[in-house]
Amino acid sequence: MKRFSEKQWLVILLAFLQFIILSDYLVLMPMGPMLMETFGLHTRQFAGLVAIYSIGAIIIAFTTAGVLDRFDRFRSLQWVFLCFLTVSALHLLVNDYRVLLLLRFLAGGAAGLIGSLIMSVISQKFVSNRRGRVIGIVLSATSICQIVGIPAGLFLVTRYGWKAPFLLNAALGFVVWVLLLRIPPERNPVRRDQPVGKQMLRIAREPFHLQAMVCTLLTMLAGNMIVPFLPLLLVFRHGVPENEMGGIYLIAGLAAFVGSLLAGKVSERGNGRFAIYWISSLGMIPMLVFAFTGAMPGWGVVGVFAICNALLITRMIPTNRFIMEFIHPDLLGGFQSINTALMHIGASSAAWIGGILISVEDGKMLGFEHAVFASIAVTCLVFVVVSIGFRCRPEPAGQGFGL
Repeated sequence: MKRFSEKQWLVILLAFLQFIILSDYLVLMPMGPMLMETFGLHTRQFAGLVAIYSIGAIIIAFTTAGVLDRFDRFRSLQWVFLCFLTVSALHLLVNDYRVLLLLRFLAGGAAGLIGSLIMSVISQKFVSNRRGRVIGIVLSATSICQIVGIPAGLFLVTRYGWKAPFLLNAALGFVVWVLLLRIPPERNPVRRDQPVGKQMLRIAREPFHLQAMVCTLLTMLAGNMIVPFLPLLLVFRHGVPENEMGGIYLIAGLAAFVGSLLAGKVSERGNGRFAIYWISSLGMIPMLVFAFTGAMPGWGVVGVFAICNALLITRMIPTNRFIMEFIHPDLLGGFQSINTALMHIGASSAAWIGGILISVEDGKMLGFEHAVFASIAVTCLVFVVVSIGFRCRPEPAGQGFGL
């Protein structure tokens, strides 16, 4: 490939990687009734299938953080993605719940590593003032998954059975993997002589790393206390029929896609601090509207939902752009691995906290206001960390090339 097109191909392929690992995770949730019938599962066992994905991502991310920077990050991304595709293909042979549970654990672990390596490659290959746009494009895969991935997966499930989406994922992913092999790696220096314990200690002791991790954890907590419960809000407080949720999520996905691209562009102003303030602050408005506004017309409910969903999903774009400026270049892989684990911990913890604050009784949703206040309070803590910490701007974490 010519160098001019190489960077564009790389962004497209990284976005496809993100789309594939997200589809693998999200498509399992609507499969609940079919999997429970096929394997004779209880609700708690199905919940375990969903939860084991994040558990795998957390455990494998922490256990590999000390060795990830010993290898070329782009080559590591290629081979970890191949392992992920192999696990996806092995779903075709599953006839036992325990085997499926193991494969979901391995898929989650590989997906977590892929997510951290994607961010490491972006930081390594793109100049600082272009990373926001690249992150926005790559993370727009979340909204594309809402628009295309989940509906396509559900169509395959109803037509060909629960294994079909994993086969499609593996086939599409193999094409992406072959194209990835055509992009030459950038020969970044690696430290093969560092003991694992010493490498982990370096990650922990490096200035700004702890602040960046706290920033990531709080941002995930603030958003995921609200996002999983928005569908319940529409159904039980605003009377939206469940059979209309597909169309509403299509609109919300389109809004999130546009929002991701805009957030990426805004994140390029300065080092991303400005975008964190503005996107997070704007995200409070639709939450408060939902919390304290009574009956609304149908178009108003859909509009506020789409805006709220988009702003809450895209807030990680400026956060990732911002913290990249403060990560030591020799420790990018290990830091991003730990950071990915913290994202999963934050998302799981936030959903648990939201479940405590919010309840549905007699067809009515209670406590959403409390979750909104908690989310706003955590967002304010993010502002404090971003404002008080990160006082001195370090050397750029990577050189790379522009977009």
